[in-house]
Amino acid sequence: YFIHKHYIEIYKSYKILSLNWLSQYNSLLEVIGEAQHFTLDYPSFKDSVNSLIVKYENNLYSSDVEKCLNSSYSPWYRSISSFPLTSEPYLSAPTNFSKKRLISQIRISNPSQTYIFLKKSYTLSSHDPCPCCNLDNDSISHFVFSCPSFSEPRQRFISPYLSLSLTDILHDPSPSLISNLFLFFCNSLKIRDTYSNT
Repeated sequence: YFIHKHYIEIYKSYKILSLNWLSQYNSLLEVIGEAQHFTLDYPSFKDSVNSLIVKYENNLYSSDVEKCLNSSYSPWYRSISSFPLTSEPYLSAPTNFSKKRLISQIRISNPSQTYIFLKKSYTLSSHDPCPCCNLDNDSISHFVFSCPSFSEPRQRFISPYLSLSLTDILHDPSPSLISNLFLFFCNSLKIRDTYSNT
């Protein structure tokens, strides 16, 4: 009680200082429209702490949802994010970490610029021509669905999924899809390396 009272007195005296932790704490309360709670008597403040935490968590959740729905970086986020926002289901799939990492790398990429690390780094950019076929831009969609250089691994590993869009594939991939997509990428990137080395 005495600590609470003392800190309120400090805040009232020094609230012009933006870098003290009390003013930072008060700014968090202001975000959720509860700045008045900071100056409550101790029993009232103590009783309201849990509801303030829930309200702030809800505020953060709403902010995350808004960012997913209106991301200017990647329009995929709207389609591939699980709502309510929790840990994405594929992360708990019973499969190898490297395979999940590949899915994560594709999911967080911008559709026009995808960065992949599988033993070494690769960049797929729709601003560049495909280095393997030169028939289209070097986008992730071209790589997965249409580059003729990868026809064999595409047919062998992901043919059952080719009727889906990339966002459908990424939304909630099954363990078998994750494994097959991983094998497709491993084999296709080896082929891509042969073009890069010529």
